[in-house]
Amino acid sequence: MQKPKIKAVAYLRVSTKGQSLDRQEEEIEKYAIENGYIIEKYFKDKVSSMKVSIDKRTGFNKLKEYLFDANNKVETLLVHEVSRLGRKSFEVHNVIEEFSQKRVNIHIMDMRQSTLNENGIKKPESNIIISILASMAENENRLLSDRIRGGLLTSAKQGLAFSDKITGYKKGKDGKPTIDEEQELIVRRIYELAENNTTLYFISKAIKKEFKKEINSKTISGIIKNPFYKGDRKYLGETIPVPPIVTKETWYNANEFLNKRKVFTKRYRVNVNLVEGKIECYKCGNTMHQVVIKKGRSDMFKCSKKCSRVTVNRPWLYEMIRYVVEKHTKKVNDKKFKNDLNKQIKENEQLEADLLRQKDITESAQLRNYDMFLKGKISEAIYDKTGERYVKELKNISLQLNECQKKVESYKKALKTKPKHFSNDLKTFKVQIQDILESVEVNDSYVIINIGNVVLYEIPQLSGTKIGWANRKYKGEGMVFKSPFTTGIKVRGYVTDEQLEMMINNELNENNSII
Repeated sequence: MQKPKIKAVAYLRVSTKGQSLDRQEEEIEKYAIENGYIIEKYFKDKVSSMKVSIDKRTGFNKLKEYLFDANNKVETLLVHEVSRLGRKSFEVHNVIEEFSQKRVNIHIMDMRQSTLNENGIKKPESNIIISILASMAENENRLLSDRIRGGLLTSAKQGLAFSDKITGYKKGKDGKPTIDEEQELIVRRIYELAENNTTLYFISKAIKKEFKKEINSKTISGIIKNPFYKGDRKYLGETIPVPPIVTKETWYNANEFLNKRKVFTKRYRVNVNLVEGKIECYKCGNTMHQVVIKKGRSDMFKCSKKCSRVTVNRPWLYEMIRYVVEKHTKKVNDKKFKNDLNKQIKENEQLEADLLRQKDITESAQLRNYDMFLKGKISEAIYDKTGERYVKELKNISLQLNECQKKVESYKKALKTKPKHFSNDLKTFKVQIQDILESVEVNDSYVIINIGNVVLYEIPQLSGTKIGWANRKYKGEGMVFKSPFTTGIKVRGYVTDEQLEMMINNELNENNSII
């Protein structure tokens, strides 16, 4: 008895507009006739899958609208090969998952593989097989890019691969860059004016007046910065000699002036945010923003979302950070502390090695489970249950590995910390502590300052009365507070072994706060 014909649509794609879709269409048409498919409609794209994401392809979006329409009776999509869907593994996976949920079967012609079985259920093996093919396609594209890049670089080294869009140059008969004598005068004049400390605005006016040519300030800045004009062509990370228009000395003088102007015109914030991107509300986890209103006597950090009452006095916080940073940098240079850190590093590196072995064992067991299912040695129910257990185990191992690696990295960084004089200038101090201060969390009654993911300092907040008193007493000299180390400060390790154990046992997700 002859099988009923299956209605299908086909998706065709090539990477460039110059390529033809005819071959794909002919081969899919022939395959459809031989294998009992009736192609109702073709959807086509001429775009690179590496440059344009799948959700921005016109043809593919029309295909989805057609297949996902409730009135549509077509439930099969034919593609020539998996790379037509995309050359990025995660995109192919997402397409398979989305289409499977809509009960649309994707049939890959060149491998005769479908994503759904006859009952419309996703095949367990389809994800792995197609994932391998997608990874191969992605790797093939990467290798192709490398070959193209290598070819272009070879051409550039021979003086070729030149687009003749650089002011002052044109492409010679041999394809190599040659100096355009007319434009050369303009370029030389730009560098001469810049070398004589003329601003970009007046250089632009001078070029318009002398050469009747409009060149805006941004373009002039680009010309001055381009090393091409001193004979150094930068191409794909290589420096290739070309005919120079100006001397190296002139080029450096012009750029030195340009850099000085940049520094001179650079604007700094009046109120330096010492903890920019590093301060958050302990209660809700949202970022805190700086509020400085001198007339309104507001100088604080405030939760940007729900917890409007969670605030911290800004000058007080800055002094607390200075106290703990200075204390910490002295402590990490203590011999006993260094020995403790080295011991912790060795212990965690050993734990990391054990966890990696455990991960390999679990992944091997996961593959064996899958292999036994494919061979029919275990039922689907047992396969699913066992698979869930392995996923859970791998998740726990990853959590432990992440914490372990984080601790080793933090301890090693701490060992490299050397005593230094911390500047009183907030801009300089901010740069100095960039790699030392990890984060600040603010609660109603205390702040937690995380130094290098090695030590947490929990400091009780001062009341408004005490801050007001300090403000009046030291008016004109800035606020001066007592060291937090005499005010009930709590010093804790970043994550203790007990806390790590708790994290693993309770399978806490990344959003939980651990202290």
